[in-house]
Amino acid sequence: MSHLRSGFSGVSVPIGADGSSHNTITNNITIKNEKPKEDVQEVSDGIFVVYPPKERDLKQAEERLEEIKKTQPDNEKVIHALNLIIETYYSNPLCVNHWVIAESQVLGKLIGILTDADRVDITLQDPTCSCSGCCGSSEKSISSIDTIYCIKGNETKEFRYSYPEAKKILDDAHISTKLVALE
Repeated sequence: MSHLRSGFSGVSVPIGADGSSHNTITNNITIKNEKPKEDVQEVSDGIFVVYPPKERDLKQAEERLEEIKKTQPDNEKVIHALNLIIETYYSNPLCVNHWVIAESQVLGKLIGILTDADRVDITLQDPTCSCSGCCGSSEKSISSIDTIYCIKGNETKEFRYSYPEAKKILDDAHISTKLVALE
C-alpha cells in the first residue's frame, strides 16, 4: 500500500493496490478579502474606492499643474523641430543603414530645440579620421560622434542619458546621433 500526500493540508491517505481509496479528505480553503476600516465603497469585484476623496488645497493643485506644464512640450518648438527634420530629409542627406546622417549644425539645432538647451556641444571621436569623399559626396565628410552635451544655464548634461524622450524622437525619425556630416 502506498501513500498519497495532499498538497493543501499535509494529510497522507492510504491508496489500495488498485488505485482506489477508501478514505475521503475534505480541504476547506478560506480566502479573506476584508475591506479597509475607512469609508469604502466597492466599485466592482474586489475594487474599493475610499470616500470621501482626500482633500487637497489649492496650492498643491497649482504646483501639480506647473509640473504637468513643464513636462508638456511647447507646440512651437515641436513644430520647429519637425520643420528641421523635414528640411533634413529634403536636402538629400547621406543615409547609412536606413539612418539619416544630418549636418552637425542642423543636428545641434534640432537637439537644442528638443532639449530646450542654451547651447549644444557635439564632440567628435577623432576629427582627423573622418570619411571624406568615399561615400559619394566630395564636399562633405562624415565623422563619428563621441558625446553630445546640452548646456542650459550653468548645468551641463549628456544628451543620451538626460533626455531619453528627445533621443526617442530622433530615433523614430531615423536621424543618427552616432554619425554627423561635417561642412
